[in-house]
Amino acid sequence: MKITILGGQDTANILFALQDVISVYGKECELALYEKSQGMAAIYARSGQEYSRRQGVSVRVYETNDLSLALTGAQLVLLTDVSGERDRFAADSALMREQGMTNQIRVLSGVGGAALFLRLAASALDYGREIGRICPNAKVIAVMPQADKIARLLSEVFSLDAYGYDLYQVIGSCGIGAVAELIKKEPRQLKLTTYGVYGMTFIASAQYLADGNFRNNQGMEMLPLIKKRVGEGAMGEFARYILDTYGAVFIGDEAVASQYLASRPDMPLEAPADFAFSQDDLLKMGQLLAGYVATRDMPFDRLLAYGLPQHSALFGLSLIKEMPPMRAPSVCARNEGSVKALSDNMFIELPLLSLGGAALRPSAIDAPDSLFALLDMLARQQENFILAAKGDRGALRDFCESDSSLEGLDRLYCLDALYSLIGDNGGEDLCF
Repeated sequence: MKITILGGQDTANILFALQDVISVYGKECELALYEKSQGMAAIYARSGQEYSRRQGVSVRVYETNDLSLALTGAQLVLLTDVSGERDRFAADSALMREQGMTNQIRVLSGVGGAALFLRLAASALDYGREIGRICPNAKVIAVMPQADKIARLLSEVFSLDAYGYDLYQVIGSCGIGAVAELIKKEPRQLKLTTYGVYGMTFIASAQYLADGNFRNNQGMEMLPLIKKRVGEGAMGEFARYILDTYGAVFIGDEAVASQYLASRPDMPLEAPADFAFSQDDLLKMGQLLAGYVATRDMPFDRLLAYGLPQHSALFGLSLIKEMPPMRAPSVCARNEGSVKALSDNMFIELPLLSLGGAALRPSAIDAPDSLFALLDMLARQQENFILAAKGDRGALRDFCESDSSLEGLDRLYCLDALYSLIGDNGGEDLCF
């Protein structure tokens, strides 16, 4: 079986994926690394080769600058490429500051998020074209910022079976642990059903069982208690604001989620993101891989416990029937009726179960009426971003006129600023 990692300079994602594949796979496998920076690809490959040797597994790890060779025969493709985005986003940030739009230095929404997505989308479309030509039946997982939109773009344009996953998936990284602590339970004792979009996710149900065995038993519903505690401010002012305003319990990183909303003095915003490490950091990270503790013999239920968001490769392997079914705490996939308030073709963030090579998801989740306006805005933003990536400039105009992250700003000025970012920082790479 062959797995291909299309890397950029997102070092942590590549190293985690190597760890997943080599430590857990445990049988013969071919792992191809394609990286625009050949020197970095060599570091990753050497780390993977050493780690494979130490763990005694038959995984052939190699790097190549031939994309066709990397993709030929691949059954799973992890798209992690954010090459050059550190410098280009820094240039975006400087230009937005000059234009008096510091609060638009965002990764997921606003002027900054739109410019970032268009560049990521242009690269993803180039990869998707080759994936569709060379290995159209491969499962594709976008492991990168705005993973929901990237996965939807690949699905719609090339009919690929695509999913979105990232190091900062909210349930895996901080969500369920915080909820468990809030109600004095252990994460393993809770089963959460969540819904939303990448970074802005809400709790539909939180069941509790003392023994954590949810296979045959329905747990006690803890959502009323969680709402009570959130209303008391136990989860912070942002979560209380979401509950008071929209009647829903937010779960995840408030600094990420707040990017979708208009700036307020008490609302945190994510600092300008680094999409790459320095050369020294890359060397250190490459050396770290060989020091990871082997997880091959760890019980599967422990390995897949909540709080391990980095296992994008494991989820992919379960999709292609190479591992037991995996309940991924938070993955971006097509809605297909899971949340009634959102269109079926929208890519949303849900807990998923991979069973027999198919992704199963919760069905017919009801969102409170008070949340519809926000969900509608999030859906419209995703639609506009996708249309813009396909070359529709009118979608950017609609985005600037309707997105709540631009509230209080001159919308035409925002559109001009967005055009200036696209023109000054790589417009030649985009679809326009």
